[in-house]
Amino acid sequence: MFREPEIKYNRAGFRPLDIATLAYLLFEMAVVLIFLRQGPIWMFLIGIYLLGATLVVLFSAFQIPGPRWRVFRLTYPLLMMIFLYEVLDYQIFIFHTGPLDNLINSFEMAILGFDASFALQRYISVTLNEVMSLSYISYYFIPPVALILFLMYRRWNALERTVLSASVAFYACYAIFIFFPIVGPRLYLENIYYLPLSGPVFTPLTQKIVAEGGLHGGAMPSSHCAVALAIIWFLAHEFRRFRISLFLLLATLCISTVYGRYHYVSDVIAGLLVGAVSIALTSRWQNGFLARQEVVAALPEAEIRDTVGAGLDV
Repeated sequence: MFREPEIKYNRAGFRPLDIATLAYLLFEMAVVLIFLRQGPIWMFLIGIYLLGATLVVLFSAFQIPGPRWRVFRLTYPLLMMIFLYEVLDYQIFIFHTGPLDNLINSFEMAILGFDASFALQRYISVTLNEVMSLSYISYYFIPPVALILFLMYRRWNALERTVLSASVAFYACYAIFIFFPIVGPRLYLENIYYLPLSGPVFTPLTQKIVAEGGLHGGAMPSSHCAVALAIIWFLAHEFRRFRISLFLLLATLCISTVYGRYHYVSDVIAGLLVGAVSIALTSRWQNGFLARQEVVAALPEAEIRDTVGAGLDV
C-alpha cells in the first residue's frame, strides 16, 4: 500500500495533475492554431481550451479548507475529460482526410492471418453477447467506484495517483487519435460479418452508447484499456484481497472490446502500453512531488516562504 504522507492536500499551488492538464490544453491549442486556423471552428476550440486552462490556474490558486474542496481539487480533471472528449470530434481528421484502418487491418492480417473480431464469430451466442457487453460498459463504472472506495477509506494519496495516471492516459490517447484516426472494425469491416451481435439488454445498450457517444476515429489506442489499467492498478494495490478479481475484470474488458468489434487487437495492446507507461511515469512524478510536500510540511511556518523562494514546489 502507498503510504499516506502528512501533507496539505488543500494547499494552493500547482500539483502534477494540474501541470499535466495544462500541458494537454496548451498542446491542443497549438494544434488548433497551427492546423485549423483557416477553419470555421477554430475560435470556438481555442475558447474551450483557453477556458479549461484558466480554470486549472484558478483551481490551483485557491486554498479552501474542507474535504469537499479537496475531493474536487483531486478529481476535476476527470470531470473535464467529458468535454475534452467531445471537442475532439472537430479535430480528429485534421491530419488525415479519412481513417487509417487499412494500415491496422493489413498489419494484423500479416501477423495473425485473420481479423480477431471476425474469427470470434464462431463463439457468438446471446449469453456471451450479454456478458461481453456488460464487461465493455463496466468501464464507465470503474472510475466512480474507485472514487467512492478511495473516499470511504480516506486514501487521498491513492486517489491523486489514480486521477493523475488516468488523466495522463486519457491525454495521450486523445493526442494519438488526432495523428492516427481509426474507426474500428465495427465500421471498417462491417460488410464481412455474417452474424449480428444481438441480446435483450446489455448488447443493444452498449451498441447505442457507442453509436451515440463514441468518437468517430478514436479507436487507436483503446482508451478503455489504457484508463481501466491505470485505475485498476491502483485499486489492486490498495485493496489487495480483490486484485485477482480486478485484473480478471480488466482482462474481460479488453477481450470485450475486440469481441464487440469496437477495437482491433492492436488497439488493445497499444492501450495497455499507454496505461502502463502512464502508471510508471506518473508514479515517479508523484513520488517526487510528495517528497517535496513532506519536506515543506515539516518546516516551521516561518521558514516555508524561504523554502518556496529556494525552489521547492508547494
